[in-house]
Amino acid sequence: MPRVLIADELAPSATALLEAVDGLEVVTRSGLSAEALADIIDEYEAVLVRRPTRITAEILARAERLAFIGRAGIALDSIDVDEATRRGVVVVNTPLGNAVTVAEHAVGLMFALARSLPQAAASMRAGGWAQEALQGRQLAGKTLGVIGLGTVGRLVARRGQGLGMTVVGYDPGVDESAVHASVDVDTVSFAELFHRADFVSVHVPLTERTRHFIGEAAFVAMKPTAFLINCARGGLVDEEALIAALDDGALAGAALDVFETMPLPADSPVRRHPRIIATPHLSAQTPEALDAVSRQIAEQTRDFFVDGITPNAVNVAPLGRGQRKRLAPHLDLASRLGRMAGQLLDAPVEHMQMTLAGDLDPDDLAPLEAEALAHLLGGQQHARVNRVNASTVAASLGVTTRAVARDGETDFSNLIRLDVRGGKQTVQVEGAVFGRHELRVVGVNGHRLDLVPEGHILAIRNANRPGVIGAVGSTLGTHGINVARMGLGLRARDGDALALWATDARVPDEVLVAIEALDGVLGVRRLALT
Repeated sequence: MPRVLIADELAPSATALLEAVDGLEVVTRSGLSAEALADIIDEYEAVLVRRPTRITAEILARAERLAFIGRAGIALDSIDVDEATRRGVVVVNTPLGNAVTVAEHAVGLMFALARSLPQAAASMRAGGWAQEALQGRQLAGKTLGVIGLGTVGRLVARRGQGLGMTVVGYDPGVDESAVHASVDVDTVSFAELFHRADFVSVHVPLTERTRHFIGEAAFVAMKPTAFLINCARGGLVDEEALIAALDDGALAGAALDVFETMPLPADSPVRRHPRIIATPHLSAQTPEALDAVSRQIAEQTRDFFVDGITPNAVNVAPLGRGQRKRLAPHLDLASRLGRMAGQLLDAPVEHMQMTLAGDLDPDDLAPLEAEALAHLLGGQQHARVNRVNASTVAASLGVTTRAVARDGETDFSNLIRLDVRGGKQTVQVEGAVFGRHELRVVGVNGHRLDLVPEGHILAIRNANRPGVIGAVGSTLGTHGINVARMGLGLRARDGDALALWATDARVPDEVLVAIEALDGVLGVRRLALT
């Protein structure tokens, strides 16, 4: 029974949803230290986190059973995704759960900056009446620059437009056509955004490339009347450069909800600066957001273990419910073909090409290729290879891959072909799905045949002459091996034949030796496709 560890506080609705799933055991242990988590992580197949729990390489090294990490939120900097991928652990997040709440907080900070709301409230509390000193600015007619046009960035852009602002955006990692399909934003260069914007709101992940990417150069480019807002990740803004820019009058003010060090140290100059509005990472702190991300991560956990779908996976080709249902037999076929090719290949695999033909969609290439590659490599004795880490393992072994969708006619409504090379040998296996879910091997190394790819199979290449097939059958019968079915194919170019014998049990070594000694038998290979 899969065990799920809830390592950070989630809404009660999430726990209730998971506890209602037959076959899942749910354990809640929030507040664990890194050492305590490392001590118990090998007892669980899934771990769900929000914050502050970190899933590090050291913890993953002890997570032998772990298959799933769920992050109730967007950011993944608390999870070593690369190490999880290497170990075949799928990582998912909830990119939409708290997006509205975060966008609203960013817009709220924009209002606070424009109208000096915290200063006005503090003045009133102290008995003052700073009506003249704290005159604000109107947002309508101003230019809002949004850096990062993902889910949150687009929500902020729409809200800015609703306020009558001109919105410009910068995000080299997002397809412009996709952006313009959801929001009417003028996409500009990084430099032009700072030159034009009266307010700059940041919504990008923290990476080595984006760390401190808003620093001295950006502040020099900004208008001295402009404001900066960061509700994304600490470290995007160079706080030392920000303080210097504010002191020099290079920009009018900033509002920060995230910081390079969190919690923000009590003696940080960010806390004391009169032109900075600082909030303690409140952007996702609403009951609505907590319930939404909790419910979504619980649903994804359930769907992963019950239905095998991963719609928000960040380290493997995502599979939604509709695609998973449609592709289920083809994924099964791809895995069996990969396993079969790996067992037919005498040398370590060096290259795999997958070709789809017939009615299969080119969008299906990625998950099918990953499934075939995982079982190809796994069949060659590499530990724990699955769809998540197949490409990573392949790269570490120097294995190259290619996947293509072929146009043109085929004898089958759908066809998956693997061409696998290792050393001087090349293996080709082909399969198709008949009807809704009947799997068939329809070709091996140029031999046309028809066999269900399951159980124990003997692949016997023999001369195409009378008596050979009968001799093989007699040998199997003499040793008490029952043949469940057989597929026989003739290869036109050299006239030899290939027979796939499906047996009820594994054929012992001594029987293989006896078959190999038969006149007309050119080669025998034992396959396990269970």
